[in-house]
This record gives sequence, structure tokens and C-alpha cells, in this order.
Amino acid sequence: MNWLTVLVVIILAGLAFKGYRQGFFRTVFSLVSVVLTIVLVLFVTPYISEFLQEKTPVFQIVKTEVSEKLLSEAGTVNTDTPEGQIQAVESYNIPKVMKNLILDNNNEQTYRLLETAGFYDFAGSYIARLIVNAMAFVAAFLIITIFLRMTLFTLDIITEIPVIKGANKVAGLVAGLGEGLIVVWILFLTITAFSKGESGKAIFDMIENSLFLNILYNNNCILKLISSVIAML
Repeated sequence: MNWLTVLVVIILAGLAFKGYRQGFFRTVFSLVSVVLTIVLVLFVTPYISEFLQEKTPVFQIVKTEVSEKLLSEAGTVNTDTPEGQIQAVESYNIPKVMKNLILDNNNEQTYRLLETAGFYDFAGSYIARLIVNAMAFVAAFLIITIFLRMTLFTLDIITEIPVIKGANKVAGLVAGLGEGLIVVWILFLTITAFSKGESGKAIFDMIENSLFLNILYNNNCILKLISSVIAML
């Protein structure tokens, strides 16, 4: 068991215990706040991402680094055919979910795009957009979360009612576990956005070598939502 697995287990167990102690109502409000935050963040992410791509050098820097890395990893693979492109993607040292996202977007419309831009440029641009969107998501999430958390104290009076207090704690444990799962997905999203070089490779190796982490990472609903945002841009 690697340290990342231990960290994820601690997050899930810690938030489940926190939910038990705080009770259902306060935890559900916290969970609803997280979901509402994600909805709001998904709304503003395209605008932040557009700003980062068009008004700052962030996108071009990330795209150049990613494209060069993909080219070096694929080696001499011929990417002029769909089969060669699949082979190239499979050779990349990136999480499986990201490979699937590239292949899923490599359709007939993309082939027309590849006539003017090479495959590595397409793949590099797609991953760079994903990373920039992840950066925008994390930044917006932190800002909106701080604002919403300021209203939590108003629920303390309700949770002190004796009849509600018992069931409130057990239901809070389940809600806390759900909140923990969302936090873990956001942690993975942050790793996707900001991990690079040998440290990034080491972290992704931990994910690939742990069945538990692999299942959580490859079923990251937030990452899939962000990829759908990219498709609309």
C-alpha cells in the first residue's frame, strides 16, 4: 500500500467520521454546498479557461511540454493511420482515463483537423486544454467554497434538537463518506492539473499500481464533466 492510497483512505475515513460527529443535516448542507459549488464552477470554468488560453501563456507552455513528451514516448510510431494513433496513445505514460478521452475524441471531425495539424499537436492540445480546465476548476472551486462555507454555522441550532440528534449522526456518516469521495476526485483533478516530471510520473504510477486508486481515478465523474466542457468549447 503506497502513501497515496493511505492518504485517500484517511480522507474518506476522516470525512465519514466528521459526518458522524457533525450529523446528517450539517453534513448534507456541506455536501450540497460542494455539489452546488461544482455546478457553479462548471459554469464559470469555460470563462476562466478561455482567459488562461487567450490572455496568458499558460496554455501554450503546457501544450508545448505535453506535445514534446508525447512525441518522445511514442518514438517511431506512425500516426498517419487510426491504428497508429491508437498505438501511440496506448504508449503514453498517462492515466487510462485520459487515454480513453483522447481516443473518444479522435473521430471523423478530428481527422479533418489532423489534415492541417499533426496528431501529436492534436493530442497535446487536448491534454493541455484538459489541464488548463482543471486549473481553472480548482481555482474557482476554492473561491466559491470559501464563500459558501461561511453560512454553515446557521445549522447548529437545528441539529441540537434531541429527537433528531441520534439518527442525524448515523446518516451524517454516510453523507460524510459521499463528501469524502468528491474531495478525493478533486484531489485527483489537482494532481492531473499540477503534477509533472518525475514526481508526476511517480504519483500516476501509484494510481496505476493500486486497484483501489485506479477504480476511483478512472471513475472520476468531475474529470468526465470537465472533458464534456472541453467538447463544447
